[in-house]
Amino acid sequence: MANITGSLVLVMTIWILILVLNISILFYSYEDNPEGILVQSKPLTSNDITRQLPSQSSSNFLIYQQSGFNIKYLSDEVKGAVTEEREVSSPMTEQTCEEQAKEDYLEFDPFCFFIWGYFEYLYGNNTGEIYYYDRYLEFEPNDTSALIKKGTALIALGNYTEAIENYDRALSIDSNYTDPLNGIGIALMGLGNYTEAIETFDRALGADPNDTSALSLKGNALHNLGNYTEAIYYYDRALEIESNDIHNLKNKGIALFRLGNYTGAIENYDRALEIDPYYVDAVYSKGATLHNLGKYNLAIYYYDIALEMEPYDIDMLKNKGNALFWLGNYTGAIENYNRALSIDSNDIHALNSKGAALHNLVNYTGAIESYNTALEINPTYDDALYNRDLALSKLNNDITDAIPNEANR
Repeated sequence: MANITGSLVLVMTIWILILVLNISILFYSYEDNPEGILVQSKPLTSNDITRQLPSQSSSNFLIYQQSGFNIKYLSDEVKGAVTEEREVSSPMTEQTCEEQAKEDYLEFDPFCFFIWGYFEYLYGNNTGEIYYYDRYLEFEPNDTSALIKKGTALIALGNYTEAIENYDRALSIDSNYTDPLNGIGIALMGLGNYTEAIETFDRALGADPNDTSALSLKGNALHNLGNYTEAIYYYDRALEIESNDIHNLKNKGIALFRLGNYTGAIENYDRALEIDPYYVDAVYSKGATLHNLGKYNLAIYYYDIALEMEPYDIDMLKNKGNALFWLGNYTGAIENYNRALSIDSNDIHALNSKGAALHNLVNYTGAIESYNTALEINPTYDDALYNRDLALSKLNNDITDAIPNEANR
């Protein structure tokens, strides 16, 4: 009997140690991971960034970081260990947590649902993540961490209004907690309410003037409103606290670009790349800035580096095509537009650019076909309308020139 009791005590001790380790991994404050960004893929982010060529005609190049902002990004080793545990326990059902508790001769702990929600986060399954946080919140309705994490998952799914409801619940429990304020601000930006988002970030900064997340996010909101100088001010304030934040360096670079300070922009991209040479958004942004400086060959060099990391990024493909276009390599440009169209056949900008390249190859019929496809998708697309008229005019002129020759015979 003593041996059995001793074994049970040992099992319980080991289980508690594992639980404590999980808690120490899961519960990091927002300050420990100010950007809290998932590895940039996309989304996000919709970590994320909407990639467009940052020219004066691109009005929304910068988008805020969305997903996972309240959860520490795990090391590869820890993530691998969690992945192995997730695979062993799969497939999961609602009874998994209860059954696991029985196997370990322990009472059921609803915190297990919280852990499974985090596993779903690691797998990028936001719907599953929300499901398990809801199961956990049935037992612990006032857990602010679960409410915030659920809000973050809702943002990743584009459900901004419901995300705000969860952040508000967290604030009603702890009004001095800045994370839900930052979450509300992010959701408001997702809804396009940048001015209201800035007011929310100001509330967070009122509680903590050195909250680097609120500083960065306020900079992003100002950036999206076109207040680039003021945005830089807040990026600089955040960088005074965390000088190696690559996202603020890159975003400051984009703001400088908007102000026409291309040299300053490239300096900030280079600073970010010194810290992380594989930061694809800085690589791409540097290429786009060089593009706008007319340094097309060098821009293509950086586009190619970025495309090695993200070969299916439509904007990179289109912009590489644009650079080749301006170098007079229309065939190479079309190849890149076609690659972009193989990913999204309804991209009217790629269709219009392809038409322009075909036009310059004197393939007016092909150009008109490409413009018409774009106009079927968006009948009011001015660039395609204008370019199609040019191609039709050129085609008609060629036909008119040919008729007299036939008649003179």
